[in-house]
Amino acid sequence: MKVSENNGIRIITLETDHLDALNSEEIKKMMINGVQGSEKIVLNMDKVTFVDSSGLGVILTVFRQIKENNGSLVIACVNNTVKVLFKLVRLSHMIQIYDSESEALAAV
Repeated sequence: MKVSENNGIRIITLETDHLDALNSEEIKKMMINGVQGSEKIVLNMDKVTFVDSSGLGVILTVFRQIKENNGSLVIACVNNTVKVLFKLVRLSHMIQIYDSESEALAAV
């Protein structure tokens, strides 16, 4: 996972191709630490090709934490397979998803 900033917006870039039961706890801890102290977050999922229910749980946990602190989270660069999953579980109704990081940065 890589953490960077752009004009006060924190960008969390996942550097794994799978977000699943094998790595979800580790990624959740890193993401929770990565979002602390920032109200605007972009989650870049460009390298992620597979997400299971554990991975969805990570995203929802981080989303709830950010919302509790009156922040906002958007997701960028989701591949089509993962995007279909997000639509099926209605995650895309809670969290805005953008095709590019620049679009997400402009929206958050």
